[in-house]
Amino acid sequence: MQFANISKSCLCTAAAATALASTLCGCGAGPMDKLTEATTKTTSANFQAADFVAKEDLVLRPVPAEGEAPSQITLPEGTAVTVIETKVDNKAGTLVRLGIDANEESGLPADAWFPLDAALLAGLLQVNASEEEKEEAAASTPAGNAVVKISRAARGKMTYCYRYVKRALLSAGRVNAYLPGESAWMAANALPKHGFRRTGKGPSAAGEGDVCVYSGGPRGHGHIEMKRGGGWWFGYGIKATPMQGRNFIACFTK
Repeated sequence: MQFANISKSCLCTAAAATALASTLCGCGAGPMDKLTEATTKTTSANFQAADFVAKEDLVLRPVPAEGEAPSQITLPEGTAVTVIETKVDNKAGTLVRLGIDANEESGLPADAWFPLDAALLAGLLQVNASEEEKEEAAASTPAGNAVVKISRAARGKMTYCYRYVKRALLSAGRVNAYLPGESAWMAANALPKHGFRRTGKGPSAAGEGDVCVYSGGPRGHGHIEMKRGGGWWFGYGIKATPMQGRNFIACFTK
């Protein structure tokens, strides 16, 4: 396939009223802070930081790799996806690369290209992560964790820390594909499949770029954070100390 850089005006003109089109062509902003946005920039000017969920069961047809037969998948209602990048194919038109936050046993691809058509634009709803981000940041201390425990107990959504770390690893070239899994603790199984190894050390001995994974928490999703700039980054800024109040699994390096 021959790709060209996507025009920022094309999608806005075609579907200016949709959140997905607005985000993709730079007319709107995703729910990431400036630090996260800087961390996840790639060589592609089209890298985006946007969170969406399927409004209903959504049938999609991934762009097949060379030699593969066409296929289709169904994203169940509520499935979370992240927009990674867009490209324009001279024959197929505008394509969007989606990271799908689904567990490996679901059979859904974690990272795939799709035609950016009317069905996709209509089927995805942009979500507001601001309240979730505030709670995740507050829960990084024992006191804050106690405050938000009740409010988060009934929620079934994944934690945004894992999504942001997935993006950061992908954009930095440390992995070649968006990692699978909805909960942060699942990274302990996913990272070794992408070239990472356990350091055998705790968070206090982690080196720059190491990724530490935890289980537990109010909703059982665990936590994931990356050593960066001498502190701990998980999408909402850098903290001076590693996570407290979660069960440490392991730190990973590559």
